[in-house]
Amino acid sequence: STFEAVDVERFAYVIRGNGRAYVGEQVFPLDAESMLWLERVDTFYLEAGANGLEVLLCHAPAGE
Repeated sequence: STFEAVDVERFAYVIRGNGRAYVGEQVFPLDAESMLWLERVDTFYLEAGANGLEVLLCHAPAGE
C-alpha cells in the first residue's frame, strides 16, 4: 500500500522482519527495531523482505 501525505508527522517502528521504505525518491533499509521518521509532506510505501515485515505506524501528535 502507498501511504499519502497527511497533515501530521508519522513514524514507523519495525517490530520484526525487514524490508525497505520508499519515501519520495529515497529508499531506506528497514530492520527489526529500526525507526523511520516521516514528515508531513512525505508519501511513502513499505516493502517486506524475505522474512516479512511487521511495523507499528504512529502519527504525532497522537491527539490529532
